[in-house]
Amino acid sequence: MGHLAVLLTIAFLVATNRVPNSLIMMRAVAPKDKGAAVSSCLSMVSTFALLPAPFLYAALYDNSCVLWDVSECSDQSRHCLLYDTDKMRRLVHFVSAAFVALGIACDVIVFRNVKNLKMYDFDQEEKEKEAISTISPQEIALLPKNANKGQEPLKVKLETEATL
Repeated sequence: MGHLAVLLTIAFLVATNRVPNSLIMMRAVAPKDKGAAVSSCLSMVSTFALLPAPFLYAALYDNSCVLWDVSECSDQSRHCLLYDTDKMRRLVHFVSAAFVALGIACDVIVFRNVKNLKMYDFDQEEKEKEAISTISPQEIALLPKNANKGQEPLKVKLETEATL
């Protein structure tokens, strides 16, 4: 039961990095290059993780075989009759843990290097709110009714009698 709890905890921790990694990729890439970035990321994952994994783990299972059955019909059709389960457990879990540790190390490197990446435009929103709050009621009255929808607010200076 403890083994299952450890595996579920590791799977949960690994899965929690997917959203931050996607956000970092989307914010760090220019808008016109986002499609290429997503497709190249998926290509890299497929090439280096999804395709070789079955072959790697098959080799690990084959390495832990103690007794092979070779059929008399062909030399090519062999299958394992008895596995060394302790060796198999150590091999599979060590390799899996090594890949998880490598992934965590890469995530730590990425998170250290993106400290200055603006994930959200909070600063820009605050500047816009400040600019809007500095406009006086007289300046607002001079603005056209439907001006600048979705754009930066207009800054209109009133000419008072003192400045004339």
